[in-house]
Amino acid sequence: MRKAVIPFVLVASTLLACGGGESAIEGAYNDCATKYEAWEKALGDVEDEESAADLFNEIMDWEKDSNEKVSGAWDAIADSMHDAEGKERESKYDELTDMLEDPQKDCLKARIDFAEELKDKEDACKGWGDWAEAQAEAWEDYDDARKDYEEDCKDDCAHVGVSKYWNDVPGPEGLSLDRENKFDSERCED
Repeated sequence: MRKAVIPFVLVASTLLACGGGESAIEGAYNDCATKYEAWEKALGDVEDEESAADLFNEIMDWEKDSNEKVSGAWDAIADSMHDAEGKERESKYDELTDMLEDPQKDCLKARIDFAEELKDKEDACKGWGDWAEAQAEAWEDYDDARKDYEEDCKDDCAHVGVSKYWNDVPGPEGLSLDRENKFDSERCED
């Protein structure tokens, strides 16, 4: 699976390792699996660019909301681990990984299944390409400003990282935008 899995998994894994909010994180993984299973079924209802955009915007909004909810707990969780003793940290970590291993796998599997199904649904696949091209175009000014700044400041740059939540929406398995942010819709299967 490509980049779409990474942000959610990294944020959640970091939170899990530190303790606190265990049930919320487990719920987030379960929600991920449930949502992506439903969205996989919804791919069959995509008939045009507009219905594709609606579906992918819904997924993007969910990704944004999920990431915000999970990342909002970082400080409290880090404090909790710093206050714990050595063996207590180990015990917490072991309990969390045991509790979350299956929900995390289910989330990842649901995302992979979604991406595979997306590639097989020609209208939805082409719709994702149109949607992704539009998202990339909407971020061109930001990307240009960032590139210009980084070229000018060299090694003395301020770090200003912004998540582009559209990148978290899985695309068709094995397909993506090219370097010019164009999508080869001929590679979609039906």
